[in-house]
Amino acid sequence: MQNASRTNMQIFRQQVGQKVGRKISRTKTIHRHSTKIIVGFWLAILISAMAVISIRHENRLAFVEWRNAENHKIEMQAEHGRLLLEKATWARRRNIVQDAQARLAMTAPAPTTIITLKPAN
Repeated sequence: MQNASRTNMQIFRQQVGQKVGRKISRTKTIHRHSTKIIVGFWLAILISAMAVISIRHENRLAFVEWRNAENHKIEMQAEHGRLLLEKATWARRRNIVQDAQARLAMTAPAPTTIITLKPAN
């Protein structure tokens, strides 16, 4: 009887050990899967953080380029205004010369009739 009970006891321990072993192997499998998931999430977070940094840098460069273009545009508009003013001035002078020639019969002197005076020292 002792022999049979030992055998039954050994069989019981063996069955319980197998059940515990299955539970341990399941937890190891779950632990491996959860570790993979956590590592995957960390990689996704790292990649998205790097993408955010890269995009912010590109936006800063684009903003600087836009500001430089704006400043260049302002400079070009100012130069355009000066050129329009100069054009208007020259057109006005041409009108004055034409009016003087037409109304007053004035003409430009010939180069031979121009006398240049030297200042006295």
